[in-house]
Amino acid sequence: MTKSDLKYLIVALLYRFILVMILSYSINSISPEDRTITKLFGFKANDYGYFIPPAEKLYSEGLYSYRDDMPYAGRMPGYAALYLVFRVFASQNTTLVLIILFQTIIGALGAFYLAKSAALIFKHSKAFIIAYILSFLYPVSVFFDYQTITEGLAISLLSLVIYITLINRDNKSLWKTSLVGLMLTWIMFLRPFLGVLIPLWGLYIFFQHYENLLSKFKFGAVFLFPFLILTGLWTYRNYVHFHQFIPMQTPSHISYGKIYSEGWNEIRTLIRTWGGETAYFEPGSEAEWFRNNNSDSKMPVSASFFYNKPFTESDMQNLKTLYLEFLSKPGYDTVIDQKVINLANKHLTVLRTQQNFLDKIKAQILPLRNLTLRYGSAYMPNILKTVYIDKVVRIIFSLSYLCCLFFGIWLLVAKLKIGILLFIPVLSVIIGLLCVSTIFEFRYFLTCMPFLFLMATGGILWFYDKLNHLRIPTAINIS
Repeated sequence: MTKSDLKYLIVALLYRFILVMILSYSINSISPEDRTITKLFGFKANDYGYFIPPAEKLYSEGLYSYRDDMPYAGRMPGYAALYLVFRVFASQNTTLVLIILFQTIIGALGAFYLAKSAALIFKHSKAFIIAYILSFLYPVSVFFDYQTITEGLAISLLSLVIYITLINRDNKSLWKTSLVGLMLTWIMFLRPFLGVLIPLWGLYIFFQHYENLLSKFKFGAVFLFPFLILTGLWTYRNYVHFHQFIPMQTPSHISYGKIYSEGWNEIRTLIRTWGGETAYFEPGSEAEWFRNNNSDSKMPVSASFFYNKPFTESDMQNLKTLYLEFLSKPGYDTVIDQKVINLANKHLTVLRTQQNFLDKIKAQILPLRNLTLRYGSAYMPNILKTVYIDKVVRIIFSLSYLCCLFFGIWLLVAKLKIGILLFIPVLSVIIGLLCVSTIFEFRYFLTCMPFLFLMATGGILWFYDKLNHLRIPTAINIS
């Protein structure tokens, strides 16, 4: 590493430490004390209970468990692994501080090496500085690094994976290939939907140039080895406990019980099928209406919503009443839950039968918008309770995110080969989520930001060279 590189890295570290402390202080100032790790460094995110208590129970009792003494597979143990590494020699609260510290450092390294990746890909004198500045204007992983949540770490690790893959192109190394496989497996254990990247990376590695076919298979095997071993161990553990083939996570009703019952999942699938909002924590959503214990309220849909639906507003009210009856009963009433499943499934089956191709396309619009078109500052707390500073920072972050989208899309419009190659992982993640998920949060899409940063860098370089009457190649070889 050159002295110049070291300066850039130190600046990135300082910038991220300052942001993490500001965001930590800002949210801790307005949150209950039991959510605070330390006033200036760390915050227990909403999903804290899904990750840390099971990991603590694994450390103290040897059982990865969420409630009572039941085995838990509601979250893959990617975060638990990090927790246990620090917990071996530190108290519980100190471990949380060390996790936030680790996330902050990895976030800075990820931003720096992603800029280095831009320089390697585009082979342009301005590529590094453009990508570096983008990471300052929109420091995406920081929105999660100050919290006990997995998205920031996944973003940062993915940035490092991209860099290691690029430097491994010419002088291929078995240990670097294995490291890439291990890191991608860890990323999948942090955010399972990112597992789609593993076969994509495998194809990229397989179609690289090798001396012979044996070398090709050898590097492919070394890449897949960490994934096969770790996923195999996790799947075996789940089979022992649940007597089912569970390579990733158990269904939510098994993991979390009543709050995510099978009936609720069927209702959410019904909402998803007509293209509604499935997140009950979103104000004014259809999902919130189903959980709102107010029988007089009307479903938050347009006046014309029921005109072309195979069910009426009264049908939805009856489904809601039945579901609220399930929630009001003590324990988990499987009889009522089954009634909810049957009624929701009845409407779902008829709706799917009636929908034409255009209706199915329209049903993807809201989920796609929720994934991609949110304010860039969506996960940022109010900065220091200062209205004007807060607004300025939000505007900068939001505009920077939109710029990344615009210039990234432009790289595709310009038909540069690299734009298409970088967009394939993004598109794969989006399609995967649309196909298998019933909830679509902006943070899921933000895990793809390393690719979007690189695409945006390429788009900006295209404009820069056009303005300077220079020519850049229409296809860049990264094979």
